[in-house]
Amino acid sequence: MAEADIQRRAGVGKRSATKLASAALLVYFLPLVWSCVQPAHHETSAGTGTLQLSSSYEPLVDGFNWAKDQALAYVFEGDPVGAWYEAALPGREAFCMRDVSHQALGALALGLAEHTKNMMHKFAQNIAASRDWCSFWEIDRHDRPAPVDYRSDEDFWYNLPANFDVIRSCHRIFEWTGDEDYLNDPVIRDFYRQSLSDYVSAWDLDGDGIMESPADNGYRGIPTYWEGEGPRALTGGDLIAAQYAANLAYAEMLSLRGESTEARAFRQEAERLRRIYNDTWWSPDLGRFYTLIIQDGTFDTTHIPLLQILPLYFGIVEQGERRERLLDNLRQG
Repeated sequence: MAEADIQRRAGVGKRSATKLASAALLVYFLPLVWSCVQPAHHETSAGTGTLQLSSSYEPLVDGFNWAKDQALAYVFEGDPVGAWYEAALPGREAFCMRDVSHQALGALALGLAEHTKNMMHKFAQNIAASRDWCSFWEIDRHDRPAPVDYRSDEDFWYNLPANFDVIRSCHRIFEWTGDEDYLNDPVIRDFYRQSLSDYVSAWDLDGDGIMESPADNGYRGIPTYWEGEGPRALTGGDLIAAQYAANLAYAEMLSLRGESTEARAFRQEAERLRRIYNDTWWSPDLGRFYTLIIQDGTFDTTHIPLLQILPLYFGIVEQGERRERLLDNLRQG
């Protein structure tokens, strides 16, 4: 697995840079597109790639069309895994839990609802007790865990926010499409339930309802999306934020199913996590949140912008002065 670690930290190639640029353009253009397009809430059969952007500023349109074409160039059908699109490092012919979760809304805008659902279903069906309720971090076109990330149930790469990210993304997909499979499919529902119960219990070392991963776990259960240099984390602020978002998303989906009592319990858990993060992880001296708890149980003061951005992305940061200070801190670099 050292090879995988080296590849992750190596500089990206031309193809990877192109894909990253495409994703960035889609992320920035999508709010503009939404302001121009009124999607039907229950529409899931839009033609692939029919999305268009109209603007009097031609470079914006050209950039959008280029990004759309680049994204669609990595869409595939007819492989053993079924309909899919590439969402991993180049050369792997695979899709990753984190990347699919973050690309899903852009994919829906491009008419890739069925591809996205197939990929989410693959993640859901592969959750397993033998991996401490992890799924497969990446699945390739051959319908198998990507070999660069997986050797056995004891030796595999996994970032622990992934299950929670998938749950939140599934809820957002449902809000966009109205596809009730995200509420009722038994495989997907089991994934939600197991991720927010068995998965948490398997990785909660001290019984506080927050997941941790000791250093000797290595890459089998990295407790953050941060893969850069620095001390090995025991738990990450982004992990708590993702867990918060997943509890909230699942509560909403349970409410839609009429399961109000259970929904209330998951809302309460989300609120508990929100309070812990906002009250405990904030540093008045730094003017931002701590990013990690390291192995000795203390907060790491390293400035890692990604781990300030992800809690904002997952919605755990409360409105008010702290949020504004955090945003100012990020603007200043």
